[in-house]
Formats: sequence, C-alpha cells, structure tokens
Amino acid sequence: IYGTGSAFKYCSKLEAINIYHVEGNNDIVYSSDDGVLYYNNPYNGMEIKAYPYAKIGILEIKVGTVNIPLKSAKFTEVNIPYTVTNIDSQAFSSCSKLTKINFLTAPEGVDEVPLNLQSKAFSSCSNLTTIILPSRLASFSQDIFNYCNKLTSVDVSGTGGNFSAKGEAGTKVLCTAAGDKIVYAPKGFAGDYTIPAGVTAIGELAFNGCTGLTSLTITGSVKSIEANAFKGCTGLTKLTFTEDGAELEVGEGAFYGCTGLTALTLPSGLWKMEKNAFGYLSKVTSVTVNS
Repeated sequence: IYGTGSAFKYCSKLEAINIYHVEGNNDIVYSSDDGVLYYNNPYNGMEIKAYPYAKIGILEIKVGTVNIPLKSAKFTEVNIPYTVTNIDSQAFSSCSKLTKINFLTAPEGVDEVPLNLQSKAFSSCSNLTTIILPSRLASFSQDIFNYCNKLTSVDVSGTGGNFSAKGEAGTKVLCTAAGDKIVYAPKGFAGDYTIPAGVTAIGELAFNGCTGLTSLTITGSVKSIEANAFKGCTGLTKLTFTEDGAELEVGEGAFYGCTGLTALTLPSGLWKMEKNAFGYLSKVTSVTVNS
C-alpha cells in the first residue's frame, strides 16, 4: 500500500483493501470503498489512508473525502469529488499510467468549497496530456505539474474563481481570473506559440523549462515579462516582439539560458530590462533595437 506508510508497504501485487463490518461496532474509524482504505480523521475529516499499488483502471474517490495523500499507483483515471479540499504534496507523484483527472462538480444547491493543491501534487505523471482544473481552485504553484512533459493544456471549468484559461483547445495556459496575466504554461508545449490577445503580463516562471517551444511571438499588449518567465527554453530559435507602442519591462533572467536563439530584435517600447534578462544566450551574435 502506498501513500502514508503501512504494514503492507511494498506489497506490489495487492489489488484491494477491504474492511468488514463488526456487528455492534458503531464507532467506525476506518472503512473501505472499491478496495481503497479510508480514515475518518476526527480533526480534518475523511481522507484516503492507503491505496493498493496494483489496483488498475479508474479510481473513484468516495464522496465525503476531504484530503488525498496518495503516491505512486497504477490507475489510469481518477474522479475527484467536490468534497475534496486538499490534495497533499506529491499525492499523485509518479502515477505514470494516469492519463485523465476528473474534478467532479457539486450537485445543484450544494456550495463549492475551495481546493488547495500542494507542492508537486501531480509531479511526474508522465502520460498526462491535458487537465481541466475546477473553478474552486484556491491557489497554484509552479511545481504542481513538475516533469509532466507530455502536458500540453491546462484548462479551467466554469467561471468566478481565482483562475481562468486562455488559448486554443489542446494548448491552453493558466491565467489569473481576469485573463490578463499568464500564470503557467504546461511543459509539453512544442512548436510555435503566440501570446493570446488581452494578456498584459507573463508571470514569474510561467514558461520556464518549455524546451519544446521553438518560435514565440509576444504581442504588443504585453507590458511585463516577469523574472525567469522563459528561462531554460532551450529549443527556442525565434523570438518576435510585435509593435503597438506599449511600454515593456523584462524581468531578471526572463530569457536566461534560451541557448537556441542566435539573434535578438527588441521592441522600441522596451524601457526597463533587469539583470540577466537575456543572460547566457551563447549563440546570439546580433542584437537590434527598433526605434
């Protein structure tokens, strides 16, 4: 059983854990559902206590579950109920067979509760290609999808939350609620990409490590490119700034280590450039500033 430590740890062929009912025992602390062990935590509510490593197929998390502290497992799809408020750090880490994550909505008349995704919650889910996050998502950190190198789209269902998504189907980026700032671009991005209309800021580390990105067009509406926004985009060979008169600020290390670039043409609106904004571009032989 993998997840929180167990007497059955390393039982790699275990497919189910079943708790049987004892007549007269009404103080139920542990229970099972579809082969998964649940713990009724008196302080934090119901949580998954252990998950059999060899269980395959769809993981249907029990309604009423609040916390998910899983780790590496073999299921291919997971349904996360509306009652879940917290997904622990590395909860689904290294679930390499996982291809689909469904965040289920609350029934009509039931209020949605905020969802917190902890650091590296879905890291190394190497076969995950797209995900639709719920509008109840409370916060987001850059490492939630670390090493999900096939992930090409992060969408948001519904409106009225802290986040939104922009872009074409299959290549969406996570943005602030207003849609004017890109928060995160999935690391599976490849080929040409144009910053969507209406975006005025590209957040810190937003495209960091998108090594498959080869051509980037930054529209004139963008006024701020924050620190390390495109750091380590080593496959980038073409960078284009369109002109519309907007003043542009480029943060520290914004394009640091984009070693595929050989030339730079900077826009006339560039008014501030922080340390190493274009640092370690080892192949660049010419820089032009439009005027």
